[in-house]
Amino acid sequence: MLVLTLGSGPAVLADPLTPLTVTFTANDLVYNGHTATTVSSCTITGGIDTNHPNVTCDYSGASGTFADRNVGSVAVSGSGFVPGGTDSGFYTIGTVAATNANITPRALTV
Repeated sequence: MLVLTLGSGPAVLADPLTPLTVTFTANDLVYNGHTATTVSSCTITGGIDTNHPNVTCDYSGASGTFADRNVGSVAVSGSGFVPGGTDSGFYTIGTVAATNANITPRALTV
């Protein structure tokens, strides 16, 4: 589908950006009372166009947030993902699927 954009100059036809779904892996955390964690990898799925297949998941600016700060397997939401690769300009991030990671007990020193 093409979108016609009218402005003060000539009409321009542009493809709309294709939304992609991100799945990611969050790093486990030793309990520290906080909910922030780092992201170790991500993958994308969704309508990758055969004319523009060179798209990857860039997580260099991404972060994860645990749903709570309690020890155990905890849901993690992610943000900051962007399309990477030479065809990244044809895509946007649509959905970021939640994942789980572990918060482990901190060792006590007495």
